[in-house]
Amino acid sequence: MKRPDGFLRLHLIPILISVAITSLCFIAFPLSSVLFSKKTVAVVPEHTTQIPGYYPNFRSAGMTEQKFQKALSDGSTIIFLGSSELTATHLDAIPYNFFNQYCQYPVLCIGHAGNQSLNMLSFLASNRGYFNKTKLVIMVSPSWFVSKAARGTSLESFLEFNSDSFLTALDRDPGVPVTAREYIYQYIAREIDNINSPSAIQKSIAYKYSAERNWISGIVMAPFVLYYDLLINIDSSIRRMFINKEVPDTKTPGADTLHAWHCRTILTEIPWDSIYFNNQKISLMRAANNNFGIDSNYYNQFVRNDQYILLTIPFRFNREYRDFCTLLDFLSTTDCKPLIIIQPLNPFVYENLDEFKPLMDKVANTIDEHHFPCLNLFVSDTAQYARGDLEDVMHLGNPGWYKVDHFVFDNFLSGVSKEPL
Repeated sequence: MKRPDGFLRLHLIPILISVAITSLCFIAFPLSSVLFSKKTVAVVPEHTTQIPGYYPNFRSAGMTEQKFQKALSDGSTIIFLGSSELTATHLDAIPYNFFNQYCQYPVLCIGHAGNQSLNMLSFLASNRGYFNKTKLVIMVSPSWFVSKAARGTSLESFLEFNSDSFLTALDRDPGVPVTAREYIYQYIAREIDNINSPSAIQKSIAYKYSAERNWISGIVMAPFVLYYDLLINIDSSIRRMFINKEVPDTKTPGADTLHAWHCRTILTEIPWDSIYFNNQKISLMRAANNNFGIDSNYYNQFVRNDQYILLTIPFRFNREYRDFCTLLDFLSTTDCKPLIIIQPLNPFVYENLDEFKPLMDKVANTIDEHHFPCLNLFVSDTAQYARGDLEDVMHLGNPGWYKVDHFVFDNFLSGVSKEPL
């Protein structure tokens, strides 16, 4: 009997190819709904998601990753990255309230408790291509470098702030510095077994990191890297076909917009001193039951006459400090010259700040070595501490935030054009 070459060429081979493509599609479609979203994410209080200019994370109401990218690239929007201090929505001086009231200038504040250096390094490196004279402010909390927080960014927080689309961008951008990329990859590879249902890009990064350890690992891991890269490519194609990522550019004055305004109504002379001292008086009045400058209600509930002791972690074990140094190293490779704010702790409450001071001095020196402007509010001596700057033991109140606003204004907004549209 004659071999059915024509049958194989015309029918069987196309059928096999179709089956293979269909199988891949069945794998790929869930990536958009499962692999790219099924992960442990911290729950953010609902009341913190509706404040214009403030977003706890990139999944908050009204916030998208594309808006963040526009803010990075417009060269005008001031971006604040921080942690729990940004959640004080009741404060007039917090940037998303202050700059709207006094300057009508767009600001974007991102973060809540747990958002630390590695998070910022990863999602900034993932969006490196959008940097364009970016105005960036990083709020550094001394509490990052002590106790449990000194272990670095938690996995839960990392997964919350670093989506698969961000990680894919990081993986595909050859311009990301090798040291920053490897640092992030090492973290993902170390934590991959702790991720519930890791996504294709997370697995791909973990395998790539392992493959780079030595040539034997490279040979063993190569098929896995190729497989997951194929899945990622298929998912990216599906997203481009079915998802419109264009963000409308709203230009309604007073709205929560992130585009570059060509007109700023900047007050040429903000009465900084009178604003600060008036608010300091108010803060001290609210601290009527103590001499520490702490809000009376907070003092009654958490402090009384107790003092806190910080568990200082040595440099060689302080992963957060290494994360922070790597973040600054990355930023020094961009055209962005960020402002760094080192926040204070209340020395009336923390009794061992003298032991902690060398570490914070090292943090400040590292910032100076990178030639980034820094406002260092940390002091260990009660005589140097401005009571009222904090409303509790570590979070800025209105007076403290006004110091930050003043510093940011002088560096970013002094001399901004007032010409009309």
